[in-house]
Amino acid sequence: MVGRVHAGAGVKLPKGAEFETVADLYNEFLMLCANPAETPADVVDAMLGVLESRFKARLSSARAEPGTGKRSA
Repeated sequence: MVGRVHAGAGVKLPKGAEFETVADLYNEFLMLCANPAETPADVVDAMLGVLESRFKARLSSARAEPGTGKRSA
């Protein structure tokens, strides 16, 4: 999901940053779903959809913030 969302937004992650992002999203997922093994698959899928939407929104918001990306010449 991390790679797909970044690719869709046209953002290239710095080397090694993908693991940190995945870990952050997994921790956020665990806050939504305390015990994924005991949660019905359709509920887990729905929670993953919510997580992906939130991630896309954060990425979009970060791209709009000043100071992100390359400097202008």
